[in-house]
Amino acid sequence: MQIVVEHGVEFLSIREIAKRIDYSPSGLYEYFSSKEAIIDELINEGFARLAAHIEQGVLGETALLRLQEAGRMYMHFAVQEPQVYLMMFNHRNAPSLSLADIEQVTAYAQLTRIMKDGLRSGEFHATNGAGWRELAYTSWSLMHGLSMLRLTLMNQINENVESLNERAFQVFLDQLK
Repeated sequence: MQIVVEHGVEFLSIREIAKRIDYSPSGLYEYFSSKEAIIDELINEGFARLAAHIEQGVLGETALLRLQEAGRMYMHFAVQEPQVYLMMFNHRNAPSLSLADIEQVTAYAQLTRIMKDGLRSGEFHATNGAGWRELAYTSWSLMHGLSMLRLTLMNQINENVESLNERAFQVFLDQLK
C-alpha cells in the first residue's frame, strides 16, 4: 500500500514489493498468484479504510447530520489518500458484484442505513416516490463524482474546490428536508 500511496498503482510491481519487504520476487508468488491479486487485496483494504474513515465521522444524532458527516468524510478520504481512492475505483479485477452485495459490506452500507433512518424518522422527504435505495445511490454518486472531479480535472485548480464540493453536497442535503 505504501508504494500505491507514494507513487500510484502504476508503479506497483512484484519486484518493487519484494525489494521493500526484503523478500525474493519468486517468494511472493507463494502468497499471491499475480500482481493483479495483490491489487485486488489492496483495493479491498482501501474500501475497508474508507468505511472506517466514514464510520469514525458519522456520529451525529440525526440522519441529516450523519449524512452530512458521511459526505464530508468520504470526500476527505479521497483528498487525503488520492492514489488509494483512484486505485479503488479504476483497477478492479475481481468478479462483478451485485448492488445488494455492495449495500451489505462497504461504506455504501453506511449510506443505506442513514437513508433508511432518515426516511423512517420523517427527517428525509423523497420526491417522485424515491426510496432509500435511490437516495443512497444518489448521495454516493454525488460524493464519488465530486471526489473524482477533485482528483482529476479539478486537481490543478487554485480555487477552494473543497468548499465548492461541500456547498454542492449541502444543496443535495437541503433537497432531502
